[in-house]
Amino acid sequence: MDAEATRVFFTRSIASGTAKKAAIRLADNVATLFLMHLTSVAGDVAGGKKNKNIEPEDIIKALDKIGCEEYTDVFKKGLEEKDEEEGEEESPKKKKKDGDGDKDKKGKAKKN
Repeated sequence: MDAEATRVFFTRSIASGTAKKAAIRLADNVATLFLMHLTSVAGDVAGGKKNKNIEPEDIIKALDKIGCEEYTDVFKKGLEEKDEEEGEEESPKKKKKDGDGDKDKKGKAKKN
């Protein structure tokens, strides 16, 4: 949205009493566009490494490329917390999977 369109949008929203809803929609759109751009740049980073999937390291490099270096520490901290939570949750699952040695990848019994 260009500056003039944004001004008209907010002027009409304030006049009609829907400024709060309009602000929420605008914030949602801005966040969506930011994530789309970040994903695109991270995809380019991953593609440069011949990867089809975007890895967390690609997102960190993409944040640096688009000038959002201040968010890399926040992202890394969140990633570490997520890894710790998954590590705690994975322990019981791993024990259960270890006991399923007589099954193939699809969960069917192996033929001997």
